[in-house]
Amino acid sequence: MLGAFAGGQSLADFDQQIGPAILTVSYVHWGTPVGHLTDLITSAWRDHAEAVLEFEPGADGRNASEIAAGTGGSDAWLDQVGHLLVRLRRHVAVSFFPEMNGPWHQGWSEGPASYVQAYRHVHAVLSGLAGWLITWIWQSSAIHKDTPSPMPWWPGAGPVRRVPLGLVAGARSGDKGGDANVGVWARDGSAWPWLVATLTVDLLRELLPEAAGLPVTRHLLPNLHAVNFVIEGLLGQGVAAAARFDPQAKALGEWLRARHLDVPEELL
Repeated sequence: MLGAFAGGQSLADFDQQIGPAILTVSYVHWGTPVGHLTDLITSAWRDHAEAVLEFEPGADGRNASEIAAGTGGSDAWLDQVGHLLVRLRRHVAVSFFPEMNGPWHQGWSEGPASYVQAYRHVHAVLSGLAGWLITWIWQSSAIHKDTPSPMPWWPGAGPVRRVPLGLVAGARSGDKGGDANVGVWARDGSAWPWLVATLTVDLLRELLPEAAGLPVTRHLLPNLHAVNFVIEGLLGQGVAAAARFDPQAKALGEWLRARHLDVPEELL
């Protein structure tokens, strides 16, 4: 750890003393007004940092059972949080009640089974709304020698199968001068959070080696459950001057769909 700053301290002062902050961590109780979350996220962004939101029980979600069931106003609040992130379009990291295995939090988590159910529910709700804007953090307690092993609280990543991308996504591609344009969309809304988190520029370059050394721009189209990539220079000077196979990149989308990657079995 390079340093930490307390509430009320200026982040600018922290930057001068320690160096530029990368993350700002805030405890967020269930039911916290979204206006306060707006302040946390935008203030971090203005100082070139990313907000880490550590969700804890509160007025609208008092324990793991209530949060897992979405009752007591819990899901309504998560819905507000998800729509806020979409409106702000700022990336955040989310930690769902850290140190859940510590002796001070076991009563709230109601044991590993209830905690895991709650974690998966929160992940599903927020990922469905704004998954492309969230990095998930699982923070267990390992401070004290008497603290139980955190592994029973691990929510798991779920089984995956290595299959063609085309089993869960459609694609269409074409040319724009010397650039190639390829759009990819989730066939089912449930696959959208996975698609947008997985199909990054780096992975596209890995799946399409011919794009490895070229500038690639990704555009998100959440209302369409789609991502669009522009690969600059893939077609040289354009179709009239191209000697490559598929000079208009019409088959590029199908070539991408044929490439294999790990896909959660629940999406297949």
